[in-house]
Amino acid sequence: MTEELLKAAILRLRSRAVEHYGLIKLLYTRPADEDTVDKICAAALELVKYEGAMLTLQQYSADIVGMPAPEQSVAPEPSLQEDPQGIGHEDLMERSATYKKSVEAEKKKAIRARKKKS
Repeated sequence: MTEELLKAAILRLRSRAVEHYGLIKLLYTRPADEDTVDKICAAALELVKYEGAMLTLQQYSADIVGMPAPEQSVAPEPSLQEDPQGIGHEDLMERSATYKKSVEAEKKKAIRARKKKS
């Protein structure tokens, strides 16, 4: 099998995934009827099927064509036993956009409260 055939298979899977994504968008914009939810669910399941197949084929393509697979660095999951105090404020500020937004919102709230008192 040539590499072009593998690429063609990946592109076909991608096109079918995009087709079902477009169908979902189309169903969303149309006036709803009694079958709309079922049609969206069916299209979503097909989207997942084709997208998953495409991603899997991409992941294994290097091994399939006989080339060494690219190194994938997997960060070790932190163990609670290693850090009994949990994740600190600084780590959360770096890792979590939601946490960072909540801290910023609290700061703004405190500033507004001080302005009201003045």
